[in-house]
Amino acid sequence: MPSLVSEFYVYNSTGKLLSGDGDVYSNEYSNLAKQIDSKRNALYFELLHNSNTLILGCSVMVEEVGGREERIVCVGKYSEFSGHESTLIMQFYDTVSTEIAHLQKLEYRLVGLWEEYDANDFSRFNELTADTTMVDYVYGKLLANEKVSVKSASAATSVYLINSIFSTVGNSLESDLKFMASQYPYESDISICPIEPNPDFELDEHVLKWKQSPLYSEYYMLLPRVFREKTGDIKSYVEVSDRNRLSFYTKNFAFRAYTWDVLDIFATSESLYKLFELYKNDISILTQIFKERSTQIRQMPITNEAIVANIIALYSKQLSSQSSMFSYMGEDEALRSLFERIRNAGVKKKLDIVLLRNRGLWSYVIKDVIRRIYGNEDKELLAALCNVSFPYGGKSGERFRKNIASVLSSYDNDKLVELLKFVGNNVKSSPATGGIIFVNYISEQLRAHDLSSRLTTNEAENLDRYFNTNYVVAKQKAQKKKKQNMMTMASYALVAMILIAGIAYVFTHGGPMAVLANLTGENNSLVDGNVNISDNFSNTDDSMNQTETVVSDDVMENESLGSDNQSLASNSTVSLMGNESTNSSAENDTNQTVGYIETSD
Repeated sequence: MPSLVSEFYVYNSTGKLLSGDGDVYSNEYSNLAKQIDSKRNALYFELLHNSNTLILGCSVMVEEVGGREERIVCVGKYSEFSGHESTLIMQFYDTVSTEIAHLQKLEYRLVGLWEEYDANDFSRFNELTADTTMVDYVYGKLLANEKVSVKSASAATSVYLINSIFSTVGNSLESDLKFMASQYPYESDISICPIEPNPDFELDEHVLKWKQSPLYSEYYMLLPRVFREKTGDIKSYVEVSDRNRLSFYTKNFAFRAYTWDVLDIFATSESLYKLFELYKNDISILTQIFKERSTQIRQMPITNEAIVANIIALYSKQLSSQSSMFSYMGEDEALRSLFERIRNAGVKKKLDIVLLRNRGLWSYVIKDVIRRIYGNEDKELLAALCNVSFPYGGKSGERFRKNIASVLSSYDNDKLVELLKFVGNNVKSSPATGGIIFVNYISEQLRAHDLSSRLTTNEAENLDRYFNTNYVVAKQKAQKKKKQNMMTMASYALVAMILIAGIAYVFTHGGPMAVLANLTGENNSLVDGNVNISDNFSNTDDSMNQTETVVSDDVMENESLGSDNQSLASNSTVSLMGNESTNSSAENDTNQTVGYIETSD
């Protein structure tokens, strides 16, 4: 059969072109040649699906006659590749031997690939037969869009395993592929090397089969069978070359066609995690797994919390599409067990938000959301909770309200006030039904609680604006009543001070008994019966003088009394002014209190 190679190049270990067309140091495969040399590839296999091009390469040890040992790299490009040339890889190594022998000005002898003389083992290719179960397992992993790692110390058997897989797979996956047999591991679809850290299996040293079958090999060997049986149906769902979709429908057909075989392969709690990984994006299959394996799910160990969170989110989306979600369906205990075992705070928060959007509003979800809103002052979760909406009709809103009530019943008034303040400070738009239910429940619980001094004006205004509450009016009434109470108390204090001042004056001027005695003495002198009238006339001047004196004394006494009254009035005025000062101080205190509340806004 004639060689199908369209271009062939030989490089030294630095990427310098030794043979083939192109610039010596900038040939299109120079960088690839250096990579192949660094990994010590016995075979580099790259299929470019869109261009129907296959690139093969290898790094070989050569020895210059009479000189030292070196490494060179050979790269072959095969255009218009159809995927059915099963002998193409063997032809490539024949071309490698021929090209090395004909290098101009260089007399190289081929020493080997990984070890001296191991290239001679390629002559046994016609004698080797790869175990079909092993090939089907690798093919199944590729169909599942998973990478394959194999441990092998033999370059020849490693290359032959790739050749067998290549012959089986061909171009059926309709995607780019990379297969590597090298001394150091590759991040590729298939990597075969002596030091693979976590291989799927290890090749036997003497025959082309695995030493021990890998985990879940029955499942992966099932996929090629399904793919061969249902190729037309599967590819009808894949409009363009899309390996992800090809994998999705191959696995989906396999589960539907062999449901109980698949479930029996993954029967234990430990293996069930792998089944979830395989179907983490397939809602219909996930639903059936939850239905059939509820007990095992509750005991299933979790290796990757992000994958589990994705499964919960996807499953909740399926459930939310059912109109009977809250009316007839109880909380799925298997789903709850997975949710409660997610510990990563970031993963849990993202899951909470997705579940709120999907209306996965189970009690344990609401509990976690409110706990994080209160404890972490989480604005994103608050927004997600306030944006929860419900389809028209049904009982989902009532179930949500009961779950809200169940969670908040354990919160005391202080915690409820803090939640309400947090909502008032952070709500930015009109809430959906869920947000209204949430705030209304808090408001009902705090109905008998005076919030006038706890809510700032801004908080009260936002709550009124978005939740149709009346906190601003209640706050104004409370402040007005408080001011009136303070004015009343100030008036009482003023009256009391006037009374105290009057009583103090009376006691300061001799007390009530002294006043009574003075009044009694004057009356006795006026009614004295022994007074002589003539004496009165004869002593008229004296009497007048006395009268004047008396009058003068009375005037003085009246002036003194007026002075005292003026002093009392003055004292009363001082008292009143002092009282007004006290009243003014009280009013200032009131104004300061109002000012503080407004400042705190």
